Amino acid sequence: MQQQGVDVIVKMIIRTCQCGVWAFFFLTFYVFDSAPLQAANIVLSTNTTPNSEVLTLQIDKVEKLAGMKLTLDYPARFLEYKSAQKASAFNAFMQVVNDKKPGRLILVMASATGVSGENLKIFELTFSKSAKDLPSSLQIAPVECQLMSESLQEIPCKASPLSVSTAQ
Repeated sequence: MQQQGVDVIVKMIIRTCQCGVWAFFFLTFYVFDSAPLQAANIVLSTNTTPNSEVLTLQIDKVEKLAGMKLTLDYPARFLEYKSAQKASAFNAFMQVVNDKKPGRLILVMASATGVSGENLKIFELTFSKSAKDLPSSLQIAPVECQLMSESLQEIPCKASPLSVSTAQ
């Protein structure tokens, strides 16, 4: 969508000025202004208690993060989603947690102004554990990760699965 706007502006400049030089300067500015953003890593960690798992989501380094969508799969047979608490750095963000499908969480946050920093805590997710037939470890896997800057540029994002030990 942003590229379509650029195309329209470039055509207007060329028609108005009948000169490709202005278009060249505009495109040069646009290309330098929209340089690729540094990739961010979402890090999952857990705190195990006898009856629950508290999953912490943290981002290693990010600049002007204004939107996030993260989809996590978890074993619904052994874990039941209870709550999500966003970190204080994200208080101004609207948040939606879609937990309608057991075994899958979709976390969405957005704000008009972005947050920058290193090792930023994003969410704490609380799950209760089933006591029956609990395996020695469980897998929590991010299946989709999308981050957006306040200038509406996509921030490359990676998140690795987490193997959670259920030993108490």
